[in-house]
Amino acid sequence: MPKKLSFNFYFPDNLIRILFWICAGVSSASWILGVWTAALYYGKPDLLILHQTIYFGIDLVGPWYRALFLPLLGTIFLYVNFAVARYIWKKDAMLSHLMCYSTIFIEVLIVFAVFGILILNI
Repeated sequence: MPKKLSFNFYFPDNLIRILFWICAGVSSASWILGVWTAALYYGKPDLLILHQTIYFGIDLVGPWYRALFLPLLGTIFLYVNFAVARYIWKKDAMLSHLMCYSTIFIEVLIVFAVFGILILNI
């Protein structure tokens, strides 16, 4: 009988698989928030507030599609970091797990940043 193909061949151990799916869920939350923000200003000539500081106020504005830059950057970071973590796993499993945990931390920071952009523009 032929061997069944599964998605588990990519992940070297269960912890990396669990961390990947947690990161994928957090990344999808950033996409939902980013699309929601972009949908508020889609087709309008108004600009989105993309950054604000307490010292200088609003210092970065842009069109609606710039709200999707952070979720895209987070998704690229997620896949590249997990690909490198899988490659490193054979040599050093602890470093691979550390990379996966850092990916969760960075994805959560991206969700907070996209949520901040949404709050600034409501």
